[in-house]
Amino acid sequence: MESAVAARSKYNLRVLFVDDEASLTELMQSELPRMGHTTTVCSTPGEANKAVDENTFDAAIIDLKMPGGSGWDVVDHLRTVSPETEYVISTGHGDMDATIQAIRSGAYDFLPKPVSLFEIAAVLQRIGEKNRWKTEMQHLRISYSVLKDVPISSVSQHRCSEFEN
Repeated sequence: MESAVAARSKYNLRVLFVDDEASLTELMQSELPRMGHTTTVCSTPGEANKAVDENTFDAAIIDLKMPGGSGWDVVDHLRTVSPETEYVISTGHGDMDATIQAIRSGAYDFLPKPVSLFEIAAVLQRIGEKNRWKTEMQHLRISYSVLKDVPISSVSQHRCSEFEN
């Protein structure tokens, strides 16, 4: 993992970081906020599940192999309690089966360890972009539902009257 700080994100995501490796959790506790993210760091699946119950997250980065449980327990809980949260699997024990399982379970991405800060910043940036597009789409759907029954002639009349005044 590089010690250089990745660029500040244009998105302020609420990020859950779950890993049992103390040096990595300490690094993420300092670096993710420097990137502009609100961060909750947990070192066990139990802590992570409690955090999911008490908070809303835009993104979660989850290690699979931890003492006292599995990252899959966190993924299952997250998918039940907060299905809109995008999650990324990150593990040093990655094999092709874990990668396939992660993608099939709906993971946004899979990052094999060691992972760089730049890779983490890039995946969070992409999640931020996706969330922005989802929000924009929701606004467009709301606008459409409001405007779909308005006769076109009344919209045209309104716009013409704006120019007359």
